Amino acid sequence: MRINRSEFYEPLPAHEVLKVVASAWDKEITGTNWYGRGGRVVFDTAEVDGLLHTHPDAFLLLALLRRHHWGREFVVANGMHETMPAGGWRRHRFAAARKQLIELGEIVELTPASRHRGPARYRFKGGQK
Repeated sequence: MRINRSEFYEPLPAHEVLKVVASAWDKEITGTNWYGRGGRVVFDTAEVDGLLHTHPDAFLLLALLRRHHWGREFVVANGMHETMPAGGWRRHRFAAARKQLIELGEIVELTPASRHRGPARYRFKGGQK
């Protein structure tokens, strides 16, 4: 309440402050308060139960893409195969995982690869075009 009164141009009504505090405390006690605890890569249970079990390489690639590129366009160039876990993957294994993500609609190709534009550019499903 003190911070609300002293640091905001227009303080919130007391009942609003109590709602915010209750919500924050609920997240803390349920273990869902991620503030200050580093980044998160989030998957819903259907993705884990489905993609992980049917296409584990695609799931791992998707996890790495979300980790490094969430919220923006990205490139999934063939050279990335060398940086995959366990000392890298063979190029065809990497390409197959990327193809699976495209076919499943997990990633969407925005521009194809070309000598003039460079590597293909992608976004995650549901992202803006």
